[in-house]
Amino acid sequence: MEQVMRIFYTHLATCLALTSAVALGWTTSGLAGDTAPASPGKNLILAAAKESSSPGKTPEDAAAAKIDKQLAALQEQFAALSTEESQTLMKTLMAKKTAMDSGKIEDTNTVRDEMAKGKIKAEWRDYRQVLTASAQQWEVMAQKFARLSAQLKPLELDRNKASPDAQAQIDTLGKRLADKHRSLSEHAGDCYYDAAEFKKALPIFTALYQEIPEDKRAAERTLTEKLADICDKTGDPKSAMRLYETTYKAASEQVRKSWTMHGVRNRLAAIYEKAGDFKTALDLYKVSLENFAPEKRDTDGKWLKDKVAALETKLGQGQATPAGSKGNTTKRVGR
Repeated sequence: MEQVMRIFYTHLATCLALTSAVALGWTTSGLAGDTAPASPGKNLILAAAKESSSPGKTPEDAAAAKIDKQLAALQEQFAALSTEESQTLMKTLMAKKTAMDSGKIEDTNTVRDEMAKGKIKAEWRDYRQVLTASAQQWEVMAQKFARLSAQLKPLELDRNKASPDAQAQIDTLGKRLADKHRSLSEHAGDCYYDAAEFKKALPIFTALYQEIPEDKRAAERTLTEKLADICDKTGDPKSAMRLYETTYKAASEQVRKSWTMHGVRNRLAAIYEKAGDFKTALDLYKVSLENFAPEKRDTDGKWLKDKVAALETKLGQGQATPAGSKGNTTKRVGR
């Protein structure tokens, strides 16, 4: 019945349009092959009749169709950017390998730590420049995906106007864009970090860390520890201590005493030591020393054994500030 009524009104609209044309004196001569100018009124009526002739066409359908079209365009852009990202990855990896081979670099961590001390050998300069250039390329890529994410925002806001299938695609694209931006930002931060450009890496990793819900930050060990190291190297030991403690205290007692936490424990101990809390530093160093078998403590663990002995001497001489006292490290750090 509804279909019949739609057809009826369609024909009615057409008849009204033709009647109006005749009443206004507009005629079409098929024999002469020429057509008189159409009136504005006729155009509107015919347009309405044409619109009415499309079964099921509603404003809601039009809105959904528009979203489908915009979504398809964004998906095409995402695919193109993903291809560009893959090409950028290959170029940066090849450039890094060439620079490492040229500079005879095998241990990038050692090179980074040496550059952080200002000891930049001539053969390391190309390597550092390649890392910095790569970081800048990753920042550009991250910005491109961020702009695409901004273009998706209106569709996310109008999500309820889309079809169920389109809604699912909008959600998927939104997640993929967020993941891309995060991974590309990490690439940029890692390049700056390996180049010992810690001040440039700091805002990147800080932003990434702050995006993580507080109750899940402790589980992000790699990111947390890297940010802690950057804070320490950029003159913010208080933040470094807090970040290291976040990871350290979140672990079970068994894990805290294991080799797994060896590096974190030693870096945290070093920060406490610099802050004057020798007692806390000593306790941490002792746990690290115990990670070594007794027969290896005079060889592999010698530096820790010497550190423990030196701190015990300082404590015996009253040079340290006991934890929890007036000069507690939490008040001293960051001054």
